[in-house]
Amino acid sequence: SLTFEFTIANLVDPWDVGNRLTMVAVAIDTEEGGDEELRRNANVTLEQPSEYQIFAAGEVVEVIDASSEPVDVGATVETDMEEGTIRITVSIDAINGAAAEWRFTPAVGLQDDYGSGGLGDFREVKKVAEEWRGGGGDDLAIDPNVYDIVVPAPRRILGISVGGRRTQESILGSCSLETGRLAALPALEVD
Repeated sequence: SLTFEFTIANLVDPWDVGNRLTMVAVAIDTEEGGDEELRRNANVTLEQPSEYQIFAAGEVVEVIDASSEPVDVGATVETDMEEGTIRITVSIDAINGAAAEWRFTPAVGLQDDYGSGGLGDFREVKKVAEEWRGGGGDDLAIDPNVYDIVVPAPRRILGISVGGRRTQESILGSCSLETGRLAALPALEVD
C-alpha cells in the first residue's frame, strides 16, 4: 500500500461532523502523459502530469484517472482530529505497481461541499477572507485555490545544487493574468 499522511497545524471541526473543512489531494504521475491540471477547482496545473488524482475530505475519498473518471482502487481515509492528521491509503497494485518510479504532487486547501455532505471541491481563495471563503489570494480568476504544497529540495548533480530553492509563495504566486497561466505545482520524487 501507499500511505499519504498530512499533518495539519489547525485541523478543525466547526460543525461537529468530523473534518469537513480541509481537503487534501495527491496527484500521482506513473508514466508519460496524463492530466496536466489538478482537478476539483484547485486552479493549478501540474509540472508532472498525473495518471491518478486522490482527493479526501472528512470520511470521503475519491480517486480519478487522467480522464477525470472515478476509479475504484479501494482507497481509504482516516482523520485523527486530536493528532491533526489525515491519512490516505491506496493499494499500489490497484494503480499499476512500481511506485518507486512515480512522482507525487500533494496539495492542501479548504473544502466546499456546497451543503451536500459529499466530497465537494477546493474552496475558492479570495483576497480577503469572507464567511465562506478563505483569504490570501488576489481575487483573480487564475489564483490557486490551495494553501499548502510541498516544495522539493533542489536537485544535486555532482554535489552541486541545480535549479535553486523555490518557495511555496513563489510557486503559488507564479500564475499570470496577462498570459492566463495557472500556477504549476512541482512533483516529489521518491528516494
